[in-house]
Amino acid sequence: MSDSSAFDSAFPSAFPRSAFGRSPIRPIPRAHRDPLRNSADALLLVMLLLSPEAVDETMVLVLDDARCGIAVLRVTGTGDPDTLLGVVDSVTEASRTSSEAAGLILVSTRASSAISIDDLARWHEADESCIDADLDLVEWFVVGDSVSCPRELCGVAPRWAG
Repeated sequence: MSDSSAFDSAFPSAFPRSAFGRSPIRPIPRAHRDPLRNSADALLLVMLLLSPEAVDETMVLVLDDARCGIAVLRVTGTGDPDTLLGVVDSVTEASRTSSEAAGLILVSTRASSAISIDDLARWHEADESCIDADLDLVEWFVVGDSVSCPRELCGVAPRWAG
């Protein structure tokens, strides 16, 4: 299932940010309890955590080895897409002291732009930083007018299996 069809199955009708008050179609994954098994699970959580206003921000979901969320980090003011790499470096460095951290899901929200060709290189660089820290870069969602996944555009197989 492609990531865009996973989004469509999680949110069969348009899911504007103003609709946060609606009841979820699926159960919301709980920290330390419910694994994020696929893009639809992750996108449900991500869409609920995003700021309701369109702002440039980067969010990192830290996962344990069962793919359960154990931490969420939000960094605002990340209008320059390259700031993602600094965020990844900071998180991977901090994760070296955690016995629980096993994987990351990245989310870049871009108020005025969508995915770019440079995001393919950013995926590979972020992935290398994660590998160096013994973490799996499970996914990276770029959220603008639509949701894109640089991993998929790079031809890298999905990494949802724990």
